[in-house]
Amino acid sequence: MKLLYFRSGPLKVNTYFLIDENTGRTVLIDGGENYNSVKRTEKEHGLKIEALLLTHAHFDHSGNAAKLQKDGVKVYIGRKDADKLRDGGTLSEDFGRKFESLNADHTLEDGDKLNLCGIDIEVIGTPGHTDGSVTYKVGNMLFTGDTLFLES
Repeated sequence: MKLLYFRSGPLKVNTYFLIDENTGRTVLIDGGENYNSVKRTEKEHGLKIEALLLTHAHFDHSGNAAKLQKDGVKVYIGRKDADKLRDGGTLSEDFGRKFESLNADHTLEDGDKLNLCGIDIEVIGTPGHTDGSVTYKVGNMLFTGDTLFLES
C-alpha cells in the first residue's frame, strides 16, 4: 500500500489517498472541499478512487462527498453522523460555505472491519468531536480526523 496526502482549504484538512500499488485502486479518507485537487491527484498518479471514508460529517472533511459520489465513489461514515450529511449538521452555514447534501452509501460502527481496494481497515468509534466521529486503523497508522488536533 502507498500513502499520499495533501492539506487544503482554509481549515487545512488532511486528505489521504490509500493506494493499492498494483492496481491503482484507491481509498480516500476525508476528501476535504477542493474537488479539483482530489481529481488532479487522481489523474496525475493514475489512480481510481473507489471509496471515500469520512472521519466525521463536518463540511471541511466532507465537502467533496456529493461530487465524488456522483463519480461513482462509495461514501462511508459513522452511523451517528450519517444524517448530518443529509439534514444539516456539517457546520457549513456557520462558516458561510455551500454544502451539497447526500446520503452515505454505508454507515459504520465501532469494531467494523472493511477490506476496500485490497486494503484492510478497522473502524474505531471515537465520539467527542462529533457523536459519530470514527478513526480508521490501517496497519500501524491511525486516521483520526478532528479527534486529534495539531498542537491542541
